[in-house]
Amino acid sequence: MKGDFQTRFCERLKLKCFGLLDQATIPSLRKYSVVVRHALGQFQISNLEMTEYIAKSFMKTKQNLNGHKNYPTKPGIYAFTLADNSTLEDFGKAGQIIYIGIAKYSLSDRDFKQHFKSGKTGSSTLRRSIGAALKTKLKLKAIPRGGENDSKRFENYKFAEEQTLTDWMVSNLEIGYWTPDEPVSYQQLRDIEKDITLVLKPTLDLDNRTRRFNPLAEKLDELRNICRAEARKHNYGKPDGNR
Repeated sequence: MKGDFQTRFCERLKLKCFGLLDQATIPSLRKYSVVVRHALGQFQISNLEMTEYIAKSFMKTKQNLNGHKNYPTKPGIYAFTLADNSTLEDFGKAGQIIYIGIAKYSLSDRDFKQHFKSGKTGSSTLRRSIGAALKTKLKLKAIPRGGENDSKRFENYKFAEEQTLTDWMVSNLEIGYWTPDEPVSYQQLRDIEKDITLVLKPTLDLDNRTRRFNPLAEKLDELRNICRAEARKHNYGKPDGNR
């Protein structure tokens, strides 16, 4: 029965339909085990089955921001997808996963109170990347995220037009998620995040563990560097020359 269940429950995703993957990038060995609960019992599933299971969860749960009514308040992994008729310049078209991330404590806090929150670009690499990609289109101006005592104020810039960026995200993005059926450690979550990123290849991936597999990483870095350079020109209201 166990094999039967796993065959039906974890049947292979048609990864090519997502335009996703060369199977050589799927890690061949699991360094952790994850339990999946079902009416038939509890099962440990393999590495590839796990990534497929999570990808299905992303697709099943994805909605726009206003469509989520009971978004999880526990740890998990999330994926941002471009909505129908939406594009992100060279970084994606409708239906494409552009970003995968992890919530150590609460998916709701991470996604709704940071990624979708105006003023939080300085603590959201997703917002910084989307803003960099749409800087010209949305007429965004990069500014430091904090005052002169913030050592990362230029590196982790924000935008003067934060609400404009948020409005675009709300209108053009959908978000799906996966939460483990049984508690897992933060390191396990990170390992799973890495595996699913290697499979689904989000276009805005800049994670040091996986960015070498993203052909758009260098171009995204260039656009983000333009924003950092602009933020460095911010004079905090002081006359030029007195910075």
